[in-house]
Amino acid sequence: MRRVLVPSGRVLLSVWRIMGPYHGAVVDALRQHVGAEAAATFSASRVGVPDAEELYRLGVEAGFREVAIHPCVMNIRLPACEGFVLSHLAATPVARAVAAVGSEARAALADQVSLALRAYLDGDGLAIADETNVVTALA
Repeated sequence: MRRVLVPSGRVLLSVWRIMGPYHGAVVDALRQHVGAEAAATFSASRVGVPDAEELYRLGVEAGFREVAIHPCVMNIRLPACEGFVLSHLAATPVARAVAAVGSEARAALADQVSLALRAYLDGDGLAIADETNVVTALA
């Protein structure tokens, strides 16, 4: 990445810090209603990612200067689960696996996620905190 930046060019990366309540609920429901492989595929972007210390080390080792890590907590607003979960999954790498199970399994998956996230209901949707590490550096 550093080689494509102009000298003193800036880089900014956002790397998930946690699984988060929404993704955790979806992973659990996928495991139960679609299978362990689909759950593992869906969670891949949130599991095994480098922590702040590792991100800093990677940035310095890549030759970046002024590497800084900024923990960020944000509130994510999502539509009601009933209409959102299956549409969201249809746009992910697990879309084919979710489509391959029966309509009853898909409905049960959406219901399980809705039930797991009921504490985050806010109006006609959900308000869920999520966390990232924001990395800034200079080439």
